[in-house]
Amino acid sequence: NKQAASIHMKYTGLKLNRRSSLQDMPFLKSLFFFQGFWDACLRGQKLRKQFALQSPVRDIATWYELSLMPFRNAQGEIIAITCLMDDITDRKLNQSQLQLFEAIILNTKDCVLVTEASPITMPGPRIVFANPAFLETMG
Repeated sequence: NKQAASIHMKYTGLKLNRRSSLQDMPFLKSLFFFQGFWDACLRGQKLRKQFALQSPVRDIATWYELSLMPFRNAQGEIIAITCLMDDITDRKLNQSQLQLFEAIILNTKDCVLVTEASPITMPGPRIVFANPAFLETMG
C-alpha cells in the first residue's frame, strides 16, 4: 500500500495550524470535492473518497483514496483533522483485471469447474465454482 501523504492538521477556531503542510500536495486544495469534504469534516463527519488524477506526462491515471477524520477533545470540540491519502492504483488495476476475468469465465461457452485441492479420497474435493456453461452441460 503506497501512502501518498499523511497530513495532520490542527484546527483551532478559524485558524488552521499545519503539523505537515498542504504545500507538499498543492493539488489537494484544488480538488473539486475537497472544500466540501473539509467543511463536512469540520461538522464532525468521517469521510472517504476514491478518485483518479490523470498524469500530464503518462497516459494512465493514478488512483487515490482520501480519508478525513476529525478528532474531538473531552468537551466534544474538534481539535484536529487527520487527512490520509493513499495511492490505490495497483488495487484498482487488480480489481479491474479480476472483473475482466470474471466476465470471461461467466460468458465462455467452455465448461469451467473449480474445486478445492483436497481431499483426493472419496467423497472428493468440494466444488467451489461452476460456470453457467458447466451447469448447462452437466445439469
